[in-house]
Amino acid sequence: MPRQVALLLSLGTLQAVASPSSSIEETHLKERALSVAEPLSSASADERGLAQDLCYFSLLNVFENVLMNNWDRCINTKAQEKNMNVAGARAEMNVECWCEENLQPTLELYGCCNSVYANFCQAICPPLLDNCTTAAAQTCISNCPAVCYENDYAPEFCDITCQGCQPYVLCITNHSRVNTEVGHVAHPQVCDDNAFYESQEWKDWFDCYSKFPKRTHWARHNAENYCYCNSSLKAAATRFSCCTADWGQTICDEDCSNANQNVDCTTTEAQDCLNTCKQTCSKLYKTQMTTECKNQCMDASSTCEKYRVCEPAGPFEFDYVCDDGSSPNVRGCCAGRYGNPTCPKLCQSATGHYPALDAVNIRFTSKNLQCSCEGCPSSTQATNDKYKTTLDESLFETGTLEIARIAREAGLVGPNTKMQELLKERDDRIKAEFDAHQGLPDDTWQDKMDAIQAEYTPLFQAEAARYALYGDPSPTPSTATSSEDSNSTVIIIVASAGGVVVLVLMGLIIRLLMRAKRGRMAGQRPRDGDTNVVMGRPVAPGTQAEVTEGAPVATDEKGGDDNTKV
Repeated sequence: MPRQVALLLSLGTLQAVASPSSSIEETHLKERALSVAEPLSSASADERGLAQDLCYFSLLNVFENVLMNNWDRCINTKAQEKNMNVAGARAEMNVECWCEENLQPTLELYGCCNSVYANFCQAICPPLLDNCTTAAAQTCISNCPAVCYENDYAPEFCDITCQGCQPYVLCITNHSRVNTEVGHVAHPQVCDDNAFYESQEWKDWFDCYSKFPKRTHWARHNAENYCYCNSSLKAAATRFSCCTADWGQTICDEDCSNANQNVDCTTTEAQDCLNTCKQTCSKLYKTQMTTECKNQCMDASSTCEKYRVCEPAGPFEFDYVCDDGSSPNVRGCCAGRYGNPTCPKLCQSATGHYPALDAVNIRFTSKNLQCSCEGCPSSTQATNDKYKTTLDESLFETGTLEIARIAREAGLVGPNTKMQELLKERDDRIKAEFDAHQGLPDDTWQDKMDAIQAEYTPLFQAEAARYALYGDPSPTPSTATSSEDSNSTVIIIVASAGGVVVLVLMGLIIRLLMRAKRGRMAGQRPRDGDTNVVMGRPVAPGTQAEVTEGAPVATDEKGGDDNTKV
């Protein structure tokens, strides 16, 4: 890898969050550690009732909004307190907040410990992780340095040497912090780079490069090469003997004089190429380059490759809208409730990145998060439609997971009828509130739904606790499994009602007879050992009591509603 200078290029800030800036600071802002790891096997996938190895990201954001916001708020707070110049600092604060907010049980329910959040779910949290001097922890500190948690910095050996080390991430990042703070930094010199960075050509290149978007690998490639020629940076590299360095060869190999003579950036072909490559080469990293981008824009033999030295055409254009109906900013991000950059809630996936460019012996890392949002609604109408579909199709399923968890915590096999009735009542209220809500599912709507969910959680818990103690004296199925079963139920209810009337009449007759006989019975008392006298003997538990005590609702094998299955 080329030598790296701890410089950060500020490329502007999130709109409505902070003022623009283009200063250089002697720090690196690390990429948020949301990298996708190899899927983990899970024994609880069937219990979740969700597809194995699939993270229900949109459901997580809709139904666990409070929890995810707490995590974001914790991370934002720590980002203001930590020294972000330390390798692994972002991974450290993400895991610390993950542990403090106890996210793992909820993320497991939504299947996200098998994909996007796999790294977090492997991490050991305090107080279990109270000793970093164990042999396993020390091996990981040695073989898996904190730089391995920086996607844009990680050496190739990290893929091998970091296997099995995710449980000790807090040990690794703490070791990095301690050593960085005492000044253990190596930066070998190859050329007179100090003089190079003080040159006017370097300042011109930096000012030029700062002006253009850096989101995609094409955008960075285009801006880098255009600014090489625009600033005459090759002259400075030659003057300070930097062309012999690995990083200097790229600068010195660029034949800007030939490009100025043979490449006309004003032609229709040139402008078409610049606009086409801006959208076609949409990936953030060169390693993700599509075949279409490679053949049309990046290959030396491609039509558009020579126009890399022309002025960039502008920012990438996104095909989705934010939750409030506005367009995402130039980094693909929407503004979250706390001003943090986010993806729309109903996207199928969302990851954050700080794409970097290795140029002129420096790793230029964007100060601002680039949002990679996939499968998002393309319009306000699509947002409303997808949200309503999500409620119709998934509100009951996710609620079933919640009451199943509460039931298990109370020692039950599954939720009883009353808990399911409460769940249906809650879902009906949420759907009615959404139908009555004006506009998009914004923060006002989210507050309404969060309040309803918060209202019913203690009701679920109270019913589970009551049932665990006393059982259900007259359990009834929560759903009709078929039309035949429904008809049978009606007949049984009618017959039972008739039987009750007969029993009442018989009871009255017996009572009258007992009163008439009472005078003759006066003064008599049960004798010791009289086995005919029963005083409050409990009814022996039978099959009916055993089956209904916390058992899940059965479904019709002929095709009944399986949404009641836990």
